[in-house]
Parts: sequence; C-alpha cells; structure tokens
Amino acid sequence: MDRCGLLMCGNGPRSGLMNPPTGRVTKQGYDLQFGTNVVGHYLFTLLLLSALKHATAVTGVKARVVHTSSALYLMAPKAGIDWDSVQAGPARDAWVAKRGVGSVPTLLYSQSKLANIMAANLLHRAHAPELVSVSVHPGLIRSELGRHSPAWQDRLMNGLRWPTEMGAVNLLFAGMSVEGGQQGGKYVIPWAREGVLDKRATDHAAQDKLGAWLDGELRAWL
Repeated sequence: MDRCGLLMCGNGPRSGLMNPPTGRVTKQGYDLQFGTNVVGHYLFTLLLLSALKHATAVTGVKARVVHTSSALYLMAPKAGIDWDSVQAGPARDAWVAKRGVGSVPTLLYSQSKLANIMAANLLHRAHAPELVSVSVHPGLIRSELGRHSPAWQDRLMNGLRWPTEMGAVNLLFAGMSVEGGQQGGKYVIPWAREGVLDKRATDHAAQDKLGAWLDGELRAWL
C-alpha cells in the first residue's frame, strides 16, 4: 500500500444522510441531504486542500480524496442537479409539491450522490497533478443509512445487502492500494472495478456550474 495523505468523504458514521423528511433543511437553509452529503464534504475538502497538497510534496505520492457516492445517482433528475430543490424557499416548496412528498426524499438523495461524483471529477480536473480524486459506489451495504426509509422498504432491501464490513472494500481500494492511485477522475464500483458514468456525471459544464455555486456559497468559510 502507498503512504499517502487520505481524505474520505461520504456516508461514514454521522457523515451522510438518506431520505430524511422532505421539509428538513440545514441551519444555512440548504436541503438537508444536499447540505450534508455535498456542501459539508466539499467544504471539508477545501479546508484540508493545502494539507493534502503538502502531503503530496513531502511524500512524493499523490494524496487522495475518496468521495462516497451510490448507484442511486442514476435516479437523480434527468437534467442533473435541479437547482430549485437545493435551498429552502418558495421555489423549493413548489418543486416538492409538483413531485409529491413521497418520492422526493429518494430523488433528493440521488441528486446529492450525483453531485458527489461531479465534485470528485471537478477536483480531479483542477488538481490532478497533486491529488487523486475518485468517486466510489460502496455497494448495497447493511447499515443505518436507511433509517429514515419506510420499515417495509428497509426489510425488503436488507435481504439484498452485503455485510457491513464489505462497505470498506472499494474505499480501501481507492484510498490505499497501488491500483487505486490510478483511479483519479473515475468511478469505482463493487468490487474494485471501474464503472461507467452517464453523461450527467461527466458533463464538464455541469461540474463547473456546481463548483462555482459551491465556491460562492462557501466563500465566507474559507
């Protein structure tokens, strides 16, 4: 395994959220899933960016940022990120009403997981000489991530889930293995394989729009 600076971003303990009640937002007014899964992790990465680059310079091995996404990113809005849904206000209320409260939590989760991939690719494009930035689908894993989902749905899915410890396989591959160091800008799927992304995730213009929005929102914190 390489010695490297390593940052994991995603649905670790208390670091990610799935399907909370639709009306919940962060203190800053972001949709709770987008604020937790995307905005918070991106800010954390930016705050550590100089340290990660320093680790690369000192060790001669590129530091790595591993973003935990999900295969559910495929269920995100067809247009990619639906910006009316991201922040509290009349536009978000109308967006929710149009789609129906029942389907919105999963749609918002899927959107946040698409944004995780886009952020990973954005960082790769901007910092490839100094960082390995990769997105990962950890597999369908037994965890408390679905605690806000309907009980029947959670029981149904539990029979299809892999043991909890398997959730570390792709993260360790991307973050620690020699082969993982070649995965910058890619999407790793179970188990330790490169996946194929759809056009929403690889659209540079959409990535740049997300990056500009995040930079503007986070300017006060940097």
